[in-house]
Amino acid sequence: MNPGLANPVLWLGILTFVSGGLLFRFARGEPRRGPSWLPRLGLAMGALGLATLAMTQQGLPWAISSICLSVIAIAYLVSILIELLKR
Repeated sequence: MNPGLANPVLWLGILTFVSGGLLFRFARGEPRRGPSWLPRLGLAMGALGLATLAMTQQGLPWAISSICLSVIAIAYLVSILIELLKR
């Protein structure tokens, strides 16, 4: 078995990315399928999944990519929190 496939962080990144993509896809399908912030939550989950996947790689460019994707996910989550607090 390939040691890279046994890494649980890799599978966590894949699962988070796929679930974020599915959430984004189904939330954007019909306008009344959920709250207006649901597609942004899917994008945040996808960005966190990509950040986790980038974290599993070696090298400075991957580390920078992971940090940038995490910041993007945090920005989406903060925008969702601001929208929910305004209500």
